[in-house]
Parts: sequence; C-alpha cells; structure tokens
Amino acid sequence: MPITVNIVSEEKEELLLEKDMRVNTSKPSNALSYPLENQDQYKAKINFTVLKVTPPVSIGSAGNAHIEKANESFDAAKEANRRSREAKNRSNTYLNRSKTLGKQINDPNAQAIAKSLKKGSKQLSSASENYSKKSVQHAKDGSESLKDACPIIRQLCQCDDLC
Repeated sequence: MPITVNIVSEEKEELLLEKDMRVNTSKPSNALSYPLENQDQYKAKINFTVLKVTPPVSIGSAGNAHIEKANESFDAAKEANRRSREAKNRSNTYLNRSKTLGKQINDPNAQAIAKSLKKGSKQLSSASENYSKKSVQHAKDGSESLKDACPIIRQLCQCDDLC
C-alpha cells in the first residue's frame, strides 16, 4: 500500500525557524521531544491513501500449464548455463595446472599428473559444451511454451498487441 507524505509548513513558522537559527546556531532554543502531546506542533503530516487493487485476469489451467512449463524451462536453462560456466572454469584450471606440471621434464610423476589433468580438462570442456547446448534447448522450449500461451491470453484479455 503506497504512502504519500505531504509536508505542511506555513511561512510564519519557516521565518521563525530561520530567525532562530540565525540567532543561535549552536543549539535550537525550542527543541521538541517526540511524540508531541499537542499534535499541532508537528511540522509534517502523513496522509494515507487507499488504492483499489484490480485482480489479474485468470488465464485458466491451459494457459497456466504453458506458463509453468516455460518457467521450468527457463530455470533449467539458467542451471545448465551455470553448470557450463563451472565446467569451463574447472577445465581451464586443469589445463593451466597441466601446462605448469608439463614444464617439469625430469619428473615422471609430474608428467603423469599433467597428462591426467589434460585429459580431465578435455572431459570438462566437453561437458561444458553439452551443458551449453542443453541451456539453449531449454531456452527454446521455454520460448515455445510462451508462444503456445499467447493465443489463450489474447483470447481472455481481448487484446492483440500483448504477445
């Protein structure tokens, strides 16, 4: 519920306040303690306005099903995209470690670990690409679900420019 605040102040009160501030700038002479017993001493007033809320148009179970499916698809797309980024980051980390260990030519253990890290990097990179493809597919599915819901919404709202 919105609240509107109207500041109510009269010129006389403002002039007295300015005069008071000019005379004694260190401390106001007529400091008030709140809440005031005499409500007329307040310099501001709060007005509350009641607004009428119009309920949303019900699009029925068919429209809701399409919108829920779209929502699920978009959530799945976000999750797949997040996993893709994580896999890509881990892949890059493994590749960098592999390159660092690969420089240690005389250490056979370092070479074996570097080879293993490089293989893991390729697997993570492949997983990242798969997650990315899934993300795109989920986003397309969500878009299609919204397109399927549009005719239902247009019919109920009797508006052509909505979708």
